[in-house]
Formats: sequence, structure tokens, C-alpha cells
Amino acid sequence: MTLADELNSLGKRMDAMSDRLIRLRECCVVLNDELWYWAQYRAKQLGKESVSQYLFDLIREDKKKAK
Repeated sequence: MTLADELNSLGKRMDAMSDRLIRLRECCVVLNDELWYWAQYRAKQLGKESVSQYLFDLIREDKKKAK
């Protein structure tokens, strides 16, 4: 892989992260320390890539149930 390819790949990942941050700003959820640690534990337990992925999955499920 060339340096240009690596930089292009990094740019695409940063764009994806930027989109997630914008979505996070649109939907603010406040967690206390106890809930944050629980979310970290559950994310690892369920094999999620990150706590954010786990939280977004919960939000999606909640939206589906609300419909």
C-alpha cells in the first residue's frame, strides 16, 4: 500500500467519524459514570467495536420500538 493509499483510507475513516460525531451532537444522551461503565462492559461482552457502536445500536432499537 502506498502512502497516498494510506492517506486516502485515513481520510475516509475520518469522514465516517465526523458523520458519527454530527449524529451524536443531534442526539444528546447524558450518562453518569455508573451507566458509562456498564455500557463499556456490555459493549465488550457483546463484541461491539466500541461503546459508541453499542449506544447507537440501543438508540436505533429504541426508535424502532417507539414507532
